[in-house]
Amino acid sequence: MKILLIALLLIQLCFSALTPTQIHLAYTGVPSERIVSFVTPDATTGSPAVKYGTSATNLATVAKGTSFRFVAGVGNSYRINTVTMSSLQADTTYYYSAGDASSNIWGPVYSFSTKTSDITYAVYGDFGTANDVSLKRLTEEIKLRSFDAVLHVGDFAYNFQDEDGKTGDSFLENIEPVAATVPYMTCPGNHEAYENFTHYIHRFDNIDKGVGVTSGSKTNLWYSFNVDQVHFVVIDTEVYSYSRDQAQIDRQLNWLKQDLILANQQRSLRPWIIMFGHKGWFMDHTNFTGFEDLAHYYGVDVYMCGHVHNYERFYPYYNGKIDVPASKDLYLNPKYMVTLVSGSPGCREYVSHGTGPVDALAFVSKNYGFAHLKVFNTTHLHWQWEQTGLGLGAFEDEFWIVQNKHGIRSVSYTHL
Repeated sequence: MKILLIALLLIQLCFSALTPTQIHLAYTGVPSERIVSFVTPDATTGSPAVKYGTSATNLATVAKGTSFRFVAGVGNSYRINTVTMSSLQADTTYYYSAGDASSNIWGPVYSFSTKTSDITYAVYGDFGTANDVSLKRLTEEIKLRSFDAVLHVGDFAYNFQDEDGKTGDSFLENIEPVAATVPYMTCPGNHEAYENFTHYIHRFDNIDKGVGVTSGSKTNLWYSFNVDQVHFVVIDTEVYSYSRDQAQIDRQLNWLKQDLILANQQRSLRPWIIMFGHKGWFMDHTNFTGFEDLAHYYGVDVYMCGHVHNYERFYPYYNGKIDVPASKDLYLNPKYMVTLVSGSPGCREYVSHGTGPVDALAFVSKNYGFAHLKVFNTTHLHWQWEQTGLGLGAFEDEFWIVQNKHGIRSVSYTHL
């Protein structure tokens, strides 16, 4: 009997070692799709698949995907697998399990929703494995479905490549309960610069193969996607600092201009244009001129970023001009783009005490937390910043943007 128990335990351990990990979802730019990336050991056959359906006990549809071997560091390699789930019905809960079809080894069953409206986004950047103050709160809120997607505005793990990639592995394993349940949309930060952003590019293969294709950017460094009444635009602010290449800068700015032109042609469908990247105009080691001018002219409503490890809400601002509203908590038809910094969910570098230009600041907090963004309709956007040191749903700051005049702004400048 003892030998049998030992044998069963060894079999269980063997299968556990082969179970998929680091599971994370993303939008593809096609409403009837979700795309998932996950890790399996080198020992798996490279036959990635996802079983999915509308019942947790009947995962009747099987989708197959792609797989490649990734060397995360010395003695640490595995397969990164990416699979697209298609023909999804709107406003439906789906269940899925990722795995290797040939080995018949499957991961845990997760669920996600294809809801098409009433969507709340959790927004943060600069989130690490050490001092991950907000992780518990995020996992609590995902169980309550307090948000429907995550926008992670750069800087992950601190750092993906540390300890031969094991720090990055731990981060994606820790965030899996969140990222396997809702789309986890990202952009690169300065902490991803190692070896020309190799870890970022490969670990978020699902973004590259999803919105990187549908947006025409052909990369996960910058891209765009649509959800309900919002056109999201993601930029790479690090292009000016790391492996600087003018051709790469021009490629991004040319793509951005064409993307914003198209977004304005479709503004009756999606009046809100929201942009996010890692750094803002006042931060170190970036040149925001090209981004800011295009964003202003083409009527970007909101820009979200991190890099500075605190929370900062700015008044509408452009090129030294401030549009101070009559009410601090209501921006009525703002003339300029609104910048929001959400960079303090927690990391080994703790909180930052510096801020942007104080005359443009409406609110600042040097506590840990993350933001909630919700677009209610064509005119109303609500933003809340939750301090994780307080009780569940304790918002230290919130405000509304009411915009009745979405569209191109009148301005002339040389960068357009």
